[in-house]
Amino acid sequence: MHCSYATTSGHALIGARIYLPHEQITDADRRAALGIPDTVEFRTKPQLAQDILAEAITDDTVPPWATGDEVYGRSPQLRTFLQDNGIGYVMRVGCAFTTEIAPHQRIHAEAAVTTHLTQEQHRERIKPDATTTTPQTKPAVGTTGFERANR
Repeated sequence: MHCSYATTSGHALIGARIYLPHEQITDADRRAALGIPDTVEFRTKPQLAQDILAEAITDDTVPPWATGDEVYGRSPQLRTFLQDNGIGYVMRVGCAFTTEIAPHQRIHAEAAVTTHLTQEQHRERIKPDATTTTPQTKPAVGTTGFERANR
């Protein structure tokens, strides 16, 4: 996995990590066959992303905002890290994802979209594909959460 810092002038890779599935780390024979040192511990993709961003903060190359797919969007630890470090973010989440919008008040992503983005041009319905099991809602082109938040 990698972290790319992008501007209107171009982009550059500022961090990278090799993701190793849990099965490869915990299976001693597989680990030995792949040459994975004993010092390497399993890290989830969101944990690796947080490691990269922590280095960027240390190097004073922290991006003003970050994006990620559902793997990253469903990690409360990563979202908290981003919030604590003043990094804006747009993360994809599934329709059934819930979040706390006020103390003791939780809402599903689907309900948030239908409640707060009631006009049809604000969202686009996509059909499930081979990797999903339910229809999903995503922002329409040109209306990402980041753009809406900065209008």
